[in-house]
Amino acid sequence: MQGVIMNLLSYINGSMIHDTNYHLALALLKHLPEIQDLSLVEMAGNCFVSQATLHRFCKLIGYRNYSTLREACLDNTADQLDRPRFTSEEQQAFLATTMANLTDVDQFNVPEQVDRVLDCMHHSERVVCLGFEMFQLYAMSLQAQLVQSGLYIEVPISLSAQFEAMHHLRHGHTALLTTINGEYRDHFNEDIVQTLKESGCQLVVLTQTLEHPLAALADEVLCCGRQGTLQEAKYGVIRLYDYLAWRYHMRFCQS
Repeated sequence: MQGVIMNLLSYINGSMIHDTNYHLALALLKHLPEIQDLSLVEMAGNCFVSQATLHRFCKLIGYRNYSTLREACLDNTADQLDRPRFTSEEQQAFLATTMANLTDVDQFNVPEQVDRVLDCMHHSERVVCLGFEMFQLYAMSLQAQLVQSGLYIEVPISLSAQFEAMHHLRHGHTALLTTINGEYRDHFNEDIVQTLKESGCQLVVLTQTLEHPLAALADEVLCCGRQGTLQEAKYGVIRLYDYLAWRYHMRFCQS
């Protein structure tokens, strides 16, 4: 459900006009906790819009239809990504693991390998970022930094939009996939490993799990840490995104 919440908040926060879609997004936020019990007809009624309006809005924010948005809400895996811990012992362990992951990012991603990834991105017709919605929001910072350096990359937020993007990848394209423990593939009905393999694109996997099939399939694997939960791992991902943006600028924008 966290991914849907982030999608809705992203739409709300970016809306300059408080129109029907804006108020519909607010209403959906209010009714998300009960969405598993609400059909399209019932949810449309609760939000005071027509079924067609609700269907169009779901497509607008990256879902195929209301059923797809509802399924994304029922998947609570990503809800476990960000559970803060506040006891003294937990805080110390959290800080130690986080610092270790940040160090790993700097030590294990050698410049030669990172440069190969950046060269691939620079010469690709299309670059697409894939990953859980939370990581996609972090990837938007990478996207913004790379635009400043003259490179546009795509960051589809919802898993539905990513699924569609996957099926349009081909030779000459690059996919950056962030999947800490390889859990990303479990959220699709078909084998995305096979889909990515058959696309012919260059696949770069950012992960902590080097033995996962997605990593084994990858043309390049970048390390975002080696230990801890997804809570700690996200800081390694942010660090790696920032490093990629900085090194791209140094490599291609310095005279």
